[in-house]
Amino acid sequence: METKNCISKRISFEIANSVNNILVYLISFVFSMFIFSCILQAQGSRQDSINAFVRWRYIDATSTGTLCRTDNTGFYQLINWDINNRRAALYNNNDSIPLWEFPALVNSIAMSRNGNLVAISSPDKIYVLDKITGDVVNEFILNVIPGAISGGPIEMVSDGSFIIATASAGDSDSCWVFGFQSGSTSEIWKHKIYHSAYGMKISGNDSIVIVNSYNQVAVYETFTGIERFSTTINGCQNSMGISGNGDIIATIDLHGWLKVYHWDGSNYTLLW
Repeated sequence: METKNCISKRISFEIANSVNNILVYLISFVFSMFIFSCILQAQGSRQDSINAFVRWRYIDATSTGTLCRTDNTGFYQLINWDINNRRAALYNNNDSIPLWEFPALVNSIAMSRNGNLVAISSPDKIYVLDKITGDVVNEFILNVIPGAISGGPIEMVSDGSFIIATASAGDSDSCWVFGFQSGSTSEIWKHKIYHSAYGMKISGNDSIVIVNSYNQVAVYETFTGIERFSTTINGCQNSMGISGNGDIIATIDLHGWLKVYHWDGSNYTLLW
């Protein structure tokens, strides 16, 4: 009789334990589903918030957008499409229909922040276009500079009146950096830097431009080409940094170094 009671108690205990385990599992499952639902709702709300600020989208399934520039108003966007159907295209904020397209093998683009001009760097020319119509207003033929081929990074001053450009010097060891009036077919100044140019930025007040190749950084006065600074770096394929008035510059390299320099009136001195 005691054996039967023990067996009965043991069975009751095991049943109760199984029921408890099932309840714990169900509670855990329900709680997990609740957390998962909250995450999905949060992601959906976040996406809805993002979508609320997206004016339009455009996908080119056969091309890749490699460069984008915008003007000070934020109303116009200049895009370089590469790989297939190579072209530069100008859009505004209304929809994804381009205002104009310019078929070309584009190496770099620039847009005047306050003016009505854009510039396109190609293998043999620098095209200057009317921003609104897309009409070509000037063509700067690269070979007017000895050995210059294949245009590289390019910048324009705010009103579009002056352009700073780069081009291979015809060998693997050097690159031309030059400045010219946007309506001219000859340069005002030019310099050589080592190897191909990878980046260029102009200060907010248009007075200073910083250019870099893989292993050199050079700083010039925009309109005269007077060299203010030159230094070597341990490899970089991105643009350097420059402040609004050009008094502060920053360099980076592939070894992880970040260096900041300050213009003291006659030289750029290392801050840290």
